[in-house]
Amino acid sequence: MKESSHQQLNARVVELEAKLEEYRTVIDALWEKEQKYRILAENSNDVIWTVDLDLKPTYVSPAVYRVRGLTQKEAMQQSLHEMVTPDSMVRVLEKFQSSLEGEEQGNRITEPIVMELEYYCKDGSTVWVENNISPIRNDTGEIIGVFGISRDISERKKAGRELLESERKLARARRMESIAVLAGGVAHDLNNILAGILSFPDMLLMDLPVDSPLHQSLATIRDAGERAADIVADLLTIARGVAINKEVVDLNELVQEYCHSPEHLKIKESFSDILFRFAPDATLWHITCSPTHIKKALMNLVINAAEAVTDKGMVTIITANRDLKTPLNGYDTIPEGKYVTLIVTDSGSGIAEDDMEHIFEPFYTKKVMGRSGTGLGLAVIRNTAREHDGFINVTTGPAGSTFALYLPATDQPLPRKKPAAVNEHYMGNGEKILVVDDEPTQREVASALLEKLGYTVKAVSSGEDAVSYMVHQPVDLVLLDMLMGDGMNGRETYERLLTINPRQKAIITSGFSKTDEVEKAIAAGPAGFLQKPYSVTAIGRLIRHQLKH
Repeated sequence: MKESSHQQLNARVVELEAKLEEYRTVIDALWEKEQKYRILAENSNDVIWTVDLDLKPTYVSPAVYRVRGLTQKEAMQQSLHEMVTPDSMVRVLEKFQSSLEGEEQGNRITEPIVMELEYYCKDGSTVWVENNISPIRNDTGEIIGVFGISRDISERKKAGRELLESERKLARARRMESIAVLAGGVAHDLNNILAGILSFPDMLLMDLPVDSPLHQSLATIRDAGERAADIVADLLTIARGVAINKEVVDLNELVQEYCHSPEHLKIKESFSDILFRFAPDATLWHITCSPTHIKKALMNLVINAAEAVTDKGMVTIITANRDLKTPLNGYDTIPEGKYVTLIVTDSGSGIAEDDMEHIFEPFYTKKVMGRSGTGLGLAVIRNTAREHDGFINVTTGPAGSTFALYLPATDQPLPRKKPAAVNEHYMGNGEKILVVDDEPTQREVASALLEKLGYTVKAVSSGEDAVSYMVHQPVDLVLLDMLMGDGMNGRETYERLLTINPRQKAIITSGFSKTDEVEKAIAAGPAGFLQKPYSVTAIGRLIRHQLKH
């Protein structure tokens, strides 16, 4: 009996030892597996973590330091609202709640949930993280926690934002280009129409005594035509077809000239509750620009700033040097380099976000058309900047807006001051001029004007007719339209005329300003350029200049 009990005990011991060995094997396997997973977790660039159902951390891998600047201990001690931004917190709780409700209704989670969340870093900054989240279940399938892998996607988000910004700027550039083509075509046609409105009053005024009752009416017509021509000039600027003669200048001098101009004095009178001030940089670098166009851009900036101030306030004009060591990403992306900035600030209420996308588009305005302007002002500013290889930056907020025009600086010295020009005599002495233009009105206006100035005039409607005429009849000067209908354009016509007379003098005219074709024509021989519509003084001066040289 005792022997039987002893045998049973031995068998039980053997059985227990076998099970213990089995447990040891399982524990060793689990330990080995845990070590492998720990090595993977602790050497992964992604943060591996687990939380319980109260969303309190139960494990955070060391990669949290690389992503958020926190040690494992610091990360483990944080609550969820300390980890993520408020917006991300709301999305986490909504997702967590909906997932639990789904589980209760039998909708078992089988795929990882992917969420992009914004986490706080130790230094107070934030980082965007992509989270792959899966539930942790017990043996019965009940969720007892959450397992996650988090990857830093800040660079990806940044690249995505930059791509969207690039696409937005490209779309804006294409929109502006389409409008510019339209503006250029309209400006060309309007310049042809305005020729008579500007020229005939001038010619009639030359014959009328000063005390004539018609004098004032004709002067009013002429002045209205000049204002219309100014608007057309703005359209040409938008179309980037304006002829710009540049020179080295001191921007401070240009601003001072503007501040004492009748245009600015009129603005100050119209906005009497606004204080206008100028804060120049005494060490300002020089720029190469068209003084006329820069002063007009400044005037438009000041008008825009003044109209943004609804009550008493201030408009400030500032000049400053900027040496950009890295590109400035603003309204425009401004490359590194040395710039002179022309800045206009106002104390208005700022620009609405929806308007910021459109403020430089022609005709886009929130002001009353006809009272506050044509809607061309800011478009003119932007295109003036481009014609000068410059850039625009705009910042705005509840305290007002700032428009900064960045113009490339130059090391060239200022030119010597030229003595004031002596009034020239514009009348002709019977010299023969050939007018070439496909527009009947243009031929009529130019012929009448030139005859009034004392020239002998012949007019033809095409380049082919001009060549045929000059084969037999030499002329002193050709007034040649650049853009004509069918047949040869102005450049081709002039090149043919030079084969007849290599020293043939000419003046190229166009309603669309200086183009590559105009430049080629001028380079081919002794030709000048005159933009339509032109005044008696402008054409008289240029003809005398061409005939003398």
